[in-house]
Amino acid sequence: MNEKSILQQVSEAVCRYIYKNYYLDEIANGKDNAMYCHGDKMVVSIYALDDCFKFLFLFSESECAELETLRDEFPSKMLTNIKNGTHGKWLWVEVANMETLEYIKKLLSIKLKPNRTLYPKETAKYSNNRRYDMCIHYLNGTSDDEELKEKIREHLRSVYGDEDFSWACPGCEGKDSCFSFDHVELQFSRSSSAETLNIAILPYVAGFDM
Repeated sequence: MNEKSILQQVSEAVCRYIYKNYYLDEIANGKDNAMYCHGDKMVVSIYALDDCFKFLFLFSESECAELETLRDEFPSKMLTNIKNGTHGKWLWVEVANMETLEYIKKLLSIKLKPNRTLYPKETAKYSNNRRYDMCIHYLNGTSDDEELKEKIREHLRSVYGDEDFSWACPGCEGKDSCFSFDHVELQFSRSSSAETLNIAILPYVAGFDM
């Protein structure tokens, strides 16, 4: 098996970090750009280039003041890229390695403190590094809440197409999951609301809620 490239590692790491810490809409242009938004506020916009990812932040006056207090925590060269804009200051950051990604996490926190509420642990059921109690097939066989199940199916269809999400199973029970994936990465071809990500994608990511 080929080792992942550095850019693949960055893509997976930043995507997993955003998904795990933030409840945001993911808006893609279908080609090379994905924006993460909280309501009508852009938190970050990410562009895919051949040799790196470019992260774009727009800081308000108060956010610039907070950034200034943390200036010593960033490479001096990074903050020289701040430019004046109509509604604040723009900052472009090129990311081509995992080290630079750590600074992106700090910049994200200036824009928006982590706002994601973790899934409740009381009902958690795990198998093979996956939490399967939120899987639609398990819920089909264990839950009487038809409204909730149909809501989940609608979100699943918006991501995966017109599949059959009506059949039931008793849970993974030590077996490999039939509907899950081992990693997530930045999406430039698909847009998803924060609710869709929360319902139709994250419950099926291995290790996400372990």
